[in-house]
Amino acid sequence: ASISFVNFFFDLHINARGDMAFGAEVFDSTTNEISEAIFFRSWDGVLLTVAKSGDLIEIRPGDFGTIGLMGEQPVALRGLTDDRQILFGAAFGPTRSALLVARVPEPSIVLLVSISAVMATRTATRRRRN
Repeated sequence: ASISFVNFFFDLHINARGDMAFGAEVFDSTTNEISEAIFFRSWDGVLLTVAKSGDLIEIRPGDFGTIGLMGEQPVALRGLTDDRQILFGAAFGPTRSALLVARVPEPSIVLLVSISAVMATRTATRRRRN
């Protein structure tokens, strides 16, 4: 997928390591959709998507939700700690939202986390079908 940044509109947070977290609107040329997302950029230049509208995430054990719109923003960045924890709010509809913490791994294990996220998404999709 080819993603382009359209607009930067969330607060920029930088920790003592030089890592940063920020929010932006992005355009996905594969789906022709614009979505809002939170990104993490490590001090050495690795860029990761933390959460974006349309993502299915686990809110608490066994409870999954799709990030959607509530008011102006589906996701809202709240902070970034020195140990790479990102605090953000996410909306799952007009009456449901959550304050969540995402732990960003060291860049060397990002691939393992990506594989785990794909497996969790597939498991959640199977559960909803049954």
